[in-house]
Amino acid sequence: MEMANTVLFHRGVTTSESAAPEELSKASCGYDLISFLAYAQNCNVPLVSLPWHSGLPRLGKGGTGLVVEALVDIERSFAFKRFSPLDVFSRPVPDSRRFQNLMSELAVLQIPRVRDHDNIVDLIAITWEYDTSTRRVWPVLVTPKAKYGDLQSFLLSSEEGRAASFEARIKLCIDIANAIDVMHSCSKLFREGFH
Repeated sequence: MEMANTVLFHRGVTTSESAAPEELSKASCGYDLISFLAYAQNCNVPLVSLPWHSGLPRLGKGGTGLVVEALVDIERSFAFKRFSPLDVFSRPVPDSRRFQNLMSELAVLQIPRVRDHDNIVDLIAITWEYDTSTRRVWPVLVTPKAKYGDLQSFLLSSEEGRAASFEARIKLCIDIANAIDVMHSCSKLFREGFH
């Protein structure tokens, strides 16, 4: 529940007040676990406890993190995006930068053009990872796992992908390009106003 520029946090039957901003801005927000939790709550993203472990199959890797999967039941599995303590050059990423990356991704996923796009994955919830080496808890983003996995797996390993016509493959490329264009345009607008 929001009142003026204050966000109220509900914990059971008690309510506590925080000066967390309604929108992220560099001047008003540090990058740490508390600011991330405040922003996630402000975005109405559920915080859940989902069992998984870091040794699960890897679905992909990007500039800020690693995506692994976990089977929930026979018909459903989720993708978990973990934000890496190392950058693409294997250099340590400061904790504040990891939280900034998490908050940036969360913010972009809340933009209506991104959130409502048919070809961009939905954020389902946030769960947790415990880093045994630093004895710290890190947020992990939870999304649905694509039925056929990544694009290569779909095109080469699934019956539907192998049977797709040239026209269907071109449409798939256009859909992907459209989603990338939306993400890049929203990310650019976000970066200019946020950093």
